[in-house]
Order: sequence, then structure tokens, then C-alpha cells
Amino acid sequence: MTMVQHQEFDLRKAAVTAGNRPVDAVLLTRADEDNTDLLAGLNITNDVAVRSMTRAAWASSQERSNEESPDLLLVDAERGTPEDIDFIRRLKANDNSKLLPVIALVERGGGHAKLEATTAGADAVIEKPVAGCDLREILSQPHPGLPEGGGRSKAQPKVVVFMHMTGGAGATTLAVNLSCALSQATPHQETCLLDLDLQFGSCDSFLDLAHASPMAGFIEDPSRLDSTMLDSMMAQHPSGLRVLTSPDLPMPLEALTPAAVDTLLRITQQHYQNIVVDMPATLTRWTDTVLKAATVVYLVTATTVPAAQRLTKFLTLLRREKLTHLPIKIVVNRSGSSTKNRAEISLAEFSKVIGKAPDHLIPNDYALVSLSQNQGTPALRLKPKSEFSLAVHKMADQDVYGIQGTKPSRRLGLFK
Repeated sequence: MTMVQHQEFDLRKAAVTAGNRPVDAVLLTRADEDNTDLLAGLNITNDVAVRSMTRAAWASSQERSNEESPDLLLVDAERGTPEDIDFIRRLKANDNSKLLPVIALVERGGGHAKLEATTAGADAVIEKPVAGCDLREILSQPHPGLPEGGGRSKAQPKVVVFMHMTGGAGATTLAVNLSCALSQATPHQETCLLDLDLQFGSCDSFLDLAHASPMAGFIEDPSRLDSTMLDSMMAQHPSGLRVLTSPDLPMPLEALTPAAVDTLLRITQQHYQNIVVDMPATLTRWTDTVLKAATVVYLVTATTVPAAQRLTKFLTLLRREKLTHLPIKIVVNRSGSSTKNRAEISLAEFSKVIGKAPDHLIPNDYALVSLSQNQGTPALRLKPKSEFSLAVHKMADQDVYGIQGTKPSRRLGLFK
């Protein structure tokens, strides 16, 4: 038996929901199948009760809101056809069934059927022949990929922070595009983007999101935040990325407290594997709260004299506070720009001023980025193979996928 877990709930939660009664499982079948033998094999224990329903009948039942939902769904995807995979994908996208655990049943040795079912959204995949004891084992025993205490997998959620070392350096552009890169690589909407620039945040514009921001309500009473409220606060981009947009009107940065930011990050980490944070261009009293949670901190800069001076001051501050262990990455955006600017200096001179070489060089592609911003479509989606897009993917490969997410143990004390 092979089982893979991806969603934020544990399949064993179905057993808890059922209580003392048998777990109510529905086997969703094609209309032309005889599942007598399969049902007989599944219904051999008292703690799992499996009933059969055609896919069409299930779809019809979901249109009636008074129908009681089962504890979990079984999908016979033995053939692994595009129809089977699309059905699983539609199940996980439907508001009435997306929170139900879905187990796909595939034929043993059925090629890529397991991978395709998992990619489509199945929370577990079991190879046939399968019996009721297999379901009982899933619902009661830990398995590889299942967390010991319920919830999402043991992988540490990763917090990716973008800081603006100078205005117009393109930190928001990189935050938006890296968010989309992570969203494309991880299924089940496991990536979110938090726009914490309370005054002039523009992530919604870059993504063409027509969404009234809920930030003002959250700031007014952060104690109300829970998983349900967090989900309602997030706007959804077609890529699957979830976005917490900045306030509709500029607000004082100090309206957001360190405690509120800590609450936001803590609850967000319970529901998302990748959290990208776009910071304001100014240091605040809650900057260190974000840095404390960061897996990687990108300092986005241009190769100008003012940017080099500002970056040098910030790095000096970190050294003075003995915070050199922070996961800092210096990113030079629009590297190789042909723009004639008296403030620009060579990369070698820039590196000498700040005392180290940049970690990433993002090539200049003014035409692509301008088109992206004007259309509200990430550059990665417009031209996935462009040098700009490949450079962003390289950042994700080096700094996000390869990091375990260890956090600094020392309590930070910056900007208090």
C-alpha cells in the first residue's frame, strides 16, 4: 500500500469526526462499473462503512446544501485516465467537497497513476487490491508523510521576506514573481503572499486582483484572527496563489503592532507551506518580528551610490545587534541595465562598498517587467523561459527548496 499526504488536515481526522460510529466513506464510481467485489473487500471491518455512489449522483447531491457530508471520499481511479485525474481535481476545487479527504484507488504498477492522482489533489493514494483493513490502518496509524499530531506535514513552513533597500528597486516585482514560482511548484494553494506595506502596497495591482482589502478590520482587532478568518481574508490569483492585500487607503505603519504581526505569521504558518512577505521600504517596530520568523531575507537593491550607502547602514546595524546569523541574501535587481545614470556604479565597486558580493543578480528586462505590471500578470506567466523568470526560479531553488527553515534561537530586539 502506498499513501501520500498533502493537505493541511490529517486523514485520521475523519476517524475523530466519526467518533464511536463507523467512518462513513463514499466510493465514487463511474456509471458503467460493477464495484460489487471492491465494496465487499472494503466493508470487512466494523469501523469503516463504505457505500457506493456514481460521480454524477455525487455532483447532483452537492447541489443540495442539506445533504450530510461523509467523512471521506474514495475515488476509483484504477485506469488513471485524464477523466479520472480531472475528476479528482474538480473534487478538490469544489467548495462543498474540497475539505473532505480524498483517497484515490489505483492499480498496482499502473505507471504514473499515483503521481498524477497526487498532483491532482488526492490526499492519499492506495494501490489495489485494497481492503477495509487498509482504510482502518490509514485512519488509525501514522504513515510516512502523515504528521504525528495531525495537521500538515513535518516540513517547516518557509517565510520568505523581501525588504526594499531603496525605492523603486523592484522588491515587490520579485516578491510577486517568486510567490507565483512557489505556487506553481507546490499544490493545494500552499503558498501565500502577505503585502505588509500598509501605505503603498501594490501586490494587488501587480496581480490584477480586484479585491477589497480586509487589513483594516484585522488591524482593528487582531485577536479575532483564526483559520476561518484568515481564509476569508485571502484573495485568490488564477495561479493558485493566495494574497493578503494591503489596505485600500494608506495607514500609519505603526497601526500594525508586533503582537498582531506575530499572530498573523503564526496562524499563516499553520495553513501554508510557503509564506512570502513584502515589507514596506521603512523600518518599523515590527520589522524584527518578521525577521525573527524568516527562512530567508532578500535585501533588494540597485547598484547606485544611495542604495549602497543605505544597504551598508543596514548591514552595520545587524552587526552591531549581533544579528549576522540572519539568513540575509543581497539581490541586485536589473543587473546589467543599460540605463545611463550618474549614480550607478559598477558591480565590483558596489560589492566593495557593501563589503561583500551580491548573492543574486536579476537580469534587466525592462520590456517584460513593464508589460507584466501593465497587464497585472506576473512575468513568469508571460514568459516562463525568459532570463528574468529563470533567475527568479534559481532564487527559489537555492534559497527556499533547499532550506529546512531553521529559525534563529536568539530573541531579536531591533527597532523596539
